Amino acid sequence: MRYRFASPVLLGCLLVACGPQDPPAPNVVTVVATDFGYEAPEQIPAGVTTVRMVNAGAEPHHTIIARLDADRTVDDLLQEYGAENLFPEFVAYMGGPGEAMPGDTSSVTVALEPGHYVLLCYVFSPDGAPHFTKGMLRRLEVVESEPQLADEPTPDVTVVLADYAFGFSGPVPSGDVTFRVENAGPQVHDLVIVQTEPGKSVQEFLAWMEAGGEGPPPGHVVSSITGMNAGHHVSFTAHLEPGEYTVLCWVPDVKDLRPHFMYGMMQQFTVS
Repeated sequence: MRYRFASPVLLGCLLVACGPQDPPAPNVVTVVATDFGYEAPEQIPAGVTTVRMVNAGAEPHHTIIARLDADRTVDDLLQEYGAENLFPEFVAYMGGPGEAMPGDTSSVTVALEPGHYVLLCYVFSPDGAPHFTKGMLRRLEVVESEPQLADEPTPDVTVVLADYAFGFSGPVPSGDVTFRVENAGPQVHDLVIVQTEPGKSVQEFLAWMEAGGEGPPPGHVVSSITGMNAGHHVSFTAHLEPGEYTVLCWVPDVKDLRPHFMYGMMQQFTVS
């Protein structure tokens, strides 16, 4: 009996074709933040999406991704915000790229369902006005798409947010670290990572910010995400050098609008 063997080239092709395939990468959407507006697509497909914000303005900016109920409009949102209600019941905050300084970028990966969304910036200008009141607000439609097989990033560390605490799944390594952040609620929470200078504390950093950022900074924001409702999650990657860090939540509390870190939602961790 004679045997016929596949050639090495054909065998290699068969192995590649039949072997496990990497899932496609998430859809990437670039949002350009300016003073005061967003340059972004009007419509994107639903699914796992990496939203990358580029700050082309002269002031710091972030991107809040907010989903509106089907029967609500942007005018409804602005009216509620004008009444100092930061958390209307018809808005679901999805998390988004945190604050970036001029020339920098910030990004998150989030699963977006079809619906009506708004991008807005709540960073305050030196004159005390939040950026969205100056026009930094843009509609975004997320539409049904072909079944998307993209996976969310595999986390190195999972952080669970609650009123008023952070739960880490384990030690935080150095280098490029992928975080999965889950909000166990019940309130909206964000996450800000601050690295303090040697011999300095996060309290000194907060006092420096409260004073308007005068003098040498006792620390700096490494990475952040904007607020999200309970039950939501996002992923992001930050580069962390060995040192001392603090994670805190800056979202105003529903009771008195004091930031959550003033209620103890602030935790130090060491990266070695």
